[in-house]
Amino acid sequence: MKLFFATSNYVVKGTVKEFLKQKLPQVQTFDVLKDDDFKYHLGSDSDCVILVEKFFLGLCIQEKMTSLKGINDKLRFVFFETGESCSDFFGLRVHKLGASGFICNAETSETLLPALQKIFSGNSAYPQTVLDDIKNGLHLTRAVGELTETEFNVAVALAKGKTVKEIAWDMHVTDSSVRSYIHYLRLKIGYQNPADYAEVYRQMLDRNMGGWNGSQD
Repeated sequence: MKLFFATSNYVVKGTVKEFLKQKLPQVQTFDVLKDDDFKYHLGSDSDCVILVEKFFLGLCIQEKMTSLKGINDKLRFVFFETGESCSDFFGLRVHKLGASGFICNAETSETLLPALQKIFSGNSAYPQTVLDDIKNGLHLTRAVGELTETEFNVAVALAKGKTVKEIAWDMHVTDSSVRSYIHYLRLKIGYQNPADYAEVYRQMLDRNMGGWNGSQD
């Protein structure tokens, strides 16, 4: 098995590497640095897991998941976030896309390691709150799914520091329409603060320029 880290969060990486060293020494680990290197290691029949920091693919998750699974259909995606909160709707989004898990509070080994153990055993791992939301049908709402083209454009505008009024003027829509787009954006990308838009946009640009360097959450 191969595990790829799509993040530079040293707490998470250190915890996982120490766990694997003690419990699963046969698992190879790689830091995702460049597309070509990643695809070289990915292009085999081996079971692969990629541990992805939440904002790393935040604006275009489905596109990247589809293209990488075209190289290795055994690749499993596991998303994580750090901090005390849990972005339930982001969890619903990646669940709908077929990810193997979403781990909240991943800097805590008591949360991170049991979830990874489940995934390495071939199971999925999601917070109970996300599973409860699925039971209640929230995964079927508009708030869950990939960004629409308009939502994507609003996210880019916010990342560039534009105000609601400026975005509304550029798009020829009302301020309230822009606020509605922002509401769904916040849920879909797991928004915690205004800087998140700039971060998720930066991550996208880094990948498009050939780099796979994740942020330190």
